[in-house]
Amino acid sequence: MTSNFGLKNYPSLTGYCHHLLVNVMPNGLNAKTNFIRVGVEYQTAMSELSRQRGHKWGADNLLPFMDMLDSDAPVEFLAEERGGVFFKLPAAQVPTKSMTIQLANTVKECSEAAAVAAAHIIDGRVTKAEFAVFKKENREAIAALLALEHLMEQASVEESRDE
Repeated sequence: MTSNFGLKNYPSLTGYCHHLLVNVMPNGLNAKTNFIRVGVEYQTAMSELSRQRGHKWGADNLLPFMDMLDSDAPVEFLAEERGGVFFKLPAAQVPTKSMTIQLANTVKECSEAAAVAAAHIIDGRVTKAEFAVFKKENREAIAALLALEHLMEQASVEESRDE
């Protein structure tokens, strides 16, 4: 796909979503069943996703599409294109999971990620399998850090001007 801004050629999000729907089906259902389930006209949706003349798939369709497929793949695709990463935050439960416990869990997860990294870089090379293990541990550490941030945000209070 060509850029509207002349900066670079960008991959098509619409094309990626069409590929997901036709080839991958993260939720295991076929495309027609998925659209029927959510009350969307199958033929129209497929015309939009396959970019047929006169049909446009709008950005407002992205979140319902992701819900329909029970998949975050499109936003993961966008994050990767922007040099980032997407993953869901774990549900934070302030009353049952204290910040102290979450802090301990965060330290543990970060330590495990560091230990895996150290074990895999000691010989100066990292295999694809080793990287996959590290990536999993690293994502768990990041999720723990973000869960701690979320707990602290929920517990934060506004300072009064009288204090």
